[in-house]
Amino acid sequence: MLATSETTIFAPVGLMTTIAHFGTFDVENYGDLLFTNIVNSRLSESECIPVSPIGGPPVWKDSAQSVGLCDLIGRHTEGVVIGGGNIIHPNKTPLTSYVRGGVDLYGYADLWIGAALAAPEGTPVMWNAPGVPKPIPTEFIGLVRKALLRSTYLSVRDEESRRLLLDIQPDLEISVVPDSAWNLPSLWSKESLDSEFETLTKGDAGPFFTIHVNDRYAKDIEYPKLASILDKMAKKLNMRPILIGIGPCHNDDRLAGLIASMMTSSPILVDRPLSTRQVCAAISRSNLYVGSSMHGYITAAAFGVPAFIVAKNLLKFKGVVSLTDAPETLVRSWKNLENTVYKSDFPKLSQTFMKKQVAASEILDAHWTKIFSVLKNSRGSGPWSAEAVLRYRSQFLEAACRAEARSVRELKEIANRRRLKLQRSKKTIESSPEMGKSRQSSGDNPDPKKTNRPSPGIDQPQRSSCGKPALKKLFSRASKLLGSQR
Repeated sequence: MLATSETTIFAPVGLMTTIAHFGTFDVENYGDLLFTNIVNSRLSESECIPVSPIGGPPVWKDSAQSVGLCDLIGRHTEGVVIGGGNIIHPNKTPLTSYVRGGVDLYGYADLWIGAALAAPEGTPVMWNAPGVPKPIPTEFIGLVRKALLRSTYLSVRDEESRRLLLDIQPDLEISVVPDSAWNLPSLWSKESLDSEFETLTKGDAGPFFTIHVNDRYAKDIEYPKLASILDKMAKKLNMRPILIGIGPCHNDDRLAGLIASMMTSSPILVDRPLSTRQVCAAISRSNLYVGSSMHGYITAAAFGVPAFIVAKNLLKFKGVVSLTDAPETLVRSWKNLENTVYKSDFPKLSQTFMKKQVAASEILDAHWTKIFSVLKNSRGSGPWSAEAVLRYRSQFLEAACRAEARSVRELKEIANRRRLKLQRSKKTIESSPEMGKSRQSSGDNPDPKKTNRPSPGIDQPQRSSCGKPALKKLFSRASKLLGSQR
């Protein structure tokens, strides 16, 4: 439902409280950047300190400046809020900015394991419905269990995330709460979104459909073909396309520009959004959304706009279409999009989405009431300490080294299996009657010494690039990190 004015959800806690809010707020990605606005709105009488893997100045016009975990040292906070976002994993990340910043190894772990284990004793740790993308590797389970047990209130955004955590600690109390972006209609006023959209479309009356393309989910189609499909949809639906780069950190901006340049239906291009409100306006004021962003889909659904996700069945996508009771809106390929969209009943889908938004808002109200109650009863604690951060980081790096060693062993086993398979294939070929006839007809009389000589890549396993050099590099990084924290 559309709000008619800016809303404040709760009354003051009392004295101003300070909250460390953890998430990936230092990268250009619409979904991640939404959460600082949402938390600030819901806990408006608290000072929220955004904490991210690197930290830095605001990424977009309406986002917030963030700090790194170590920047909290010496500061007092009355609470910790984790998420949302797809951040509950301990894995290394390939994101360019995190690799360049040297936090690719532990950046995501800082956001929830570090947030819980390095927080001062007595500081409540609360989860704002983040997601768990995959099972936690064995080597990290002990550390993850400590972080889960240290947390005061646990909530995740889908049942599968809950199941993955209960596999680690079965007696945990974990709430399943819709992603907090379902409350977007109460974050900005109707008038502010209308004005933003009018500026974006330069007064064009529309109608429009908003498109987001990510190369991870468009690998099975050539871009000219994709552009042609979007042009045909524009003509069939009588809607002008808006191509939007929802996640420039994933190179969505470049792909949006490339696809737009191949289209003939005069698309509006928003390759580098200026703000989260601009993206929200583009999607919520359109007549249709198609794309590979979960938060693009949620934004559309929350405002009753028919929406379709183009992606494989990843946990986060399956979870959100399960919440909407609209599994047909998850399309595996852009090649299948047209037929799915044309067969859909837009008014019925819009009505379904609006009902789900009302239900989601009720659950989210209870969720924020719980967080508010915990904060209200927080008595504060000591400052964040370098010792606690160092302790957590050293434990994490030990687990990471064990995980790397296991990966090396697994790669060696794979190499050995391939070597044996190739050996068997070679022997089968050499012993076949056809090979014998071929040798006789050609007068082939191979030298036994040469025949028995190992063939490179078949009889001799190749050295893995993930072996000792990689472990040395990992230990070197751990030593530097530990040295710098002393």
